[in-house]
Amino acid sequence: MEPNILEKLKTVRSKVIEKFDRLSLFVVIKRVDVNLWDFVFASEKLDNPENLKVIADIISKELDRNEIISISRVVLLDSTDPFAKNFNSTFNVGDGNGYMTISDSQINNIRIKEAYLFFSKNT
Repeated sequence: MEPNILEKLKTVRSKVIEKFDRLSLFVVIKRVDVNLWDFVFASEKLDNPENLKVIADIISKELDRNEIISISRVVLLDSTDPFAKNFNSTFNVGDGNGYMTISDSQINNIRIKEAYLFFSKNT
């Protein structure tokens, strides 16, 4: 992923944290079986259509059209979801301004080719 997109995704992280102060996970994943990106967010009671619209609006304001078409899906999970819990117990990126690069990994039978972890916190 290009550095300018990673910078934009750090802004997405900050804006999502402003809206959902109990965010527990934000990771961008390229799975082995798909050459597009999954944007995965987890927070308490996050997985509903209204929150999806809020997050989609944040993403669309930060990324340009060519960057948006590289997204396969936006996934909203509750903090108690097994994928979110396992990801958060395996990796940790707190409130800082950085990110962690992950490659060739597997969480809950999801084979990850490449990922960028922007926020991970056990709640």
